[in-house]
Amino acid sequence: GCTVGEYLKRERLQRARRVLEISDPSTATVTEVALACGFSNPSQFSTAFRRGFSVSPRDVLRRRSG
Repeated sequence: GCTVGEYLKRERLQRARRVLEISDPSTATVTEVALACGFSNPSQFSTAFRRGFSVSPRDVLRRRSG
């Protein structure tokens, strides 16, 4: 029930969340994760991530050790 573009975006966001959850916050950045997961604009990535998960990607990265 969604377009190919919507499906791909959702899959990239899921991948980014998994990467953020396992990344070391002292060495990884949200920008690096966004680019590695196929997003060309880190600002748009952060907005889409917040809309999709109700939490910022930075917060997910910081919670890694928690």
